[in-house]
Amino acid sequence: MYDYITAREMQDIAKKGGAGDNTAKIDAGNQTMLLVLRTLDGSEDDLLNRILDLPFPDYTAIAKEVENLIAPEGKS
Repeated sequence: MYDYITAREMQDIAKKGGAGDNTAKIDAGNQTMLLVLRTLDGSEDDLLNRILDLPFPDYTAIAKEVENLIAPEGKS
């Protein structure tokens, strides 16, 4: 048994279960990541795949930072 689940695996689970708009939200989130992030560990190669292969908690931390850039708390 693995000791973590990747962001890609979580996205696959979310796409297969739940509401029909999950896929659109996930795809939009992935595109937002690509627009905001330029490198991961100093490399811009295959960025989205490398982000999605991170353990889910690491991906979530990055996603929160991206969200803070797009919609900072307390600012509208």
